[in-house]
Amino acid sequence: MLVDGSVTPVDFFVTAPQEADLYIIRLSFIIVDQNMTLNQFGNIAALTNGVRLFYTDELGEVDIAESLQTNFDFIRLCSGLPGVGDGTSAFIAFNVSGNSEGIIPVLDLKDTFGFRWGLELRNGSMQKVVLTIRDDITGIDAMNVIVYGFLRLEDQSLPKV
Repeated sequence: MLVDGSVTPVDFFVTAPQEADLYIIRLSFIIVDQNMTLNQFGNIAALTNGVRLFYTDELGEVDIAESLQTNFDFIRLCSGLPGVGDGTSAFIAFNVSGNSEGIIPVLDLKDTFGFRWGLELRNGSMQKVVLTIRDDITGIDAMNVIVYGFLRLEDQSLPKV
């Protein structure tokens, strides 16, 4: 996800496949850079426009986080989970990639927003979860997101409710 979205924002997204409903349970973020602190993004200055996380469907868009500008913004979004380190190194994991530190917050959509099975993306729909990079983040070592969840295949023998 190391892109320059400062002029043209760059979207990364997950959609449901055509043949199954997708339930998203967790988003696991990682931001890696050397000598990072919580008030920066990686080890660069706090972002101007920030990273936007939202859900979209046929009716429009719903922001989950409108402007994530610092490492701490990601940690706060994820309720401080998992809590690693302490004192001045709180929430920072060391030697994540070579000598670079990282933050590794995990957003549990199921628990945070009260979804029974996770955030549902219905098969064949326009629904998706989108992370938009709106600044130049090419100066950090790494950033990515792993999406955890499961597929539910529709049982053709049962009537739709």
